[in-house]
Amino acid sequence: NFIVTNLASPKKNKHKRQSFGVALSPVISPKGLQGGLGYTHQVALSEKVSVMSGISYTPWTTTTQPTTAASMVNPSSLNPDVKVKLNTLEIPIEAKVKVAKNIAVSGGVSNTLLLKETIGNVVNNNPELSISSINLGVSYDIKISKNSQINLQPYYRIPIQ
Repeated sequence: NFIVTNLASPKKNKHKRQSFGVALSPVISPKGLQGGLGYTHQVALSEKVSVMSGISYTPWTTTTQPTTAASMVNPSSLNPDVKVKLNTLEIPIEAKVKVAKNIAVSGGVSNTLLLKETIGNVVNNNPELSISSINLGVSYDIKISKNSQINLQPYYRIPIQ
């Protein structure tokens, strides 16, 4: 996954430097390019260390082929593909450390809430599922103007119980 963020201008006050941004999270899946949209808020604790949080909404669509005991014995009885749609809301909290002028490493946790799931024609609006994960990433900043930048951040997510 890549996150493009910090498209808004940073604001300064006496104690901290803040930046607000739009998060775009494209995901490449077997169904093609999908993506989410969100908001980020980053606060610099020092010149090299900052903390970031935000919220991101991502709709996912895929297909699966349900298996039954009959289909395992007789593969010709396989059910047709079933369309699966998931709507998720992710809330991350991450620390970022600059290691070079435009490069930083980050680590943190996030909680992803499943808001709605649709499997075939069955819709569940209250799925009560939450997945927590540890996120590790490397980011690269591209300055586009005096007060704006694009931040590309591929990350690796490790699910935790």
